[in-house]
Amino acid sequence: IAFNQPTAKTGQEASLEFAITEKDSGKKVTMLEIMHDKPMHMVLVRKDLKHFDHIHPILKDNNWVVPYVFNAAGEYRLWVDFTKNGIQHVVDFDLSVSGKQEAEEQDRVYGLKVNMQAPSKINTGNNVDLDFVVTDATGKAVPITEKFLAANAHLITIDESLQEFNHAHDMNFDNNNVLSFTHLFSKAGRHKAWVQFSVNGKVRTASFDFSVSEGMSSMKSTEKMEHG
Repeated sequence: IAFNQPTAKTGQEASLEFAITEKDSGKKVTMLEIMHDKPMHMVLVRKDLKHFDHIHPILKDNNWVVPYVFNAAGEYRLWVDFTKNGIQHVVDFDLSVSGKQEAEEQDRVYGLKVNMQAPSKINTGNNVDLDFVVTDATGKAVPITEKFLAANAHLITIDESLQEFNHAHDMNFDNNNVLSFTHLFSKAGRHKAWVQFSVNGKVRTASFDFSVSEGMSSMKSTEKMEHG
């Protein structure tokens, strides 16, 4: 897979374009399997773990293309996630965006609150349960009854070195206000998580910073972090 690097500047539309070819024949790959309602998912984030988005290229002239407008300058990493012949591929690329040096991150929970419940100490080498509790501004539970890209919710976690990338899904469809995931972390250090779900037809994105330590021990107590 090749990334046709655009000239990207804040406030101007850039075409993010990928060409997938078969190694042996050089033939363009134009048929991908539909996974969570899309043939290709792309996650982009600035390298300081700010300015996150989750978008979806489509096939155009035998390449996979998505137009995008960046609202903050800096160095970005893009992860392209697709499945072919039952094999998932995740490939990453870097992109420099010029223009306005800083912009505030948008609040995309739109009036809701999301609490992340996790072990008080998260260690590498263990399966870790991460729960996200969704409420309104008064603390009343907000049940998640809508699907977002064929799941209750999507969770994306990335570490500060940009080497550990994970894209997971809550597939319980239990209509409660708790979004549940399990993940095994392999890299110690600072991580960031983004949980995405839909309420009243609007996609909500909540983000959380946390640390992961080296080790195999587990902790039963939980720590709560709030977004919103």
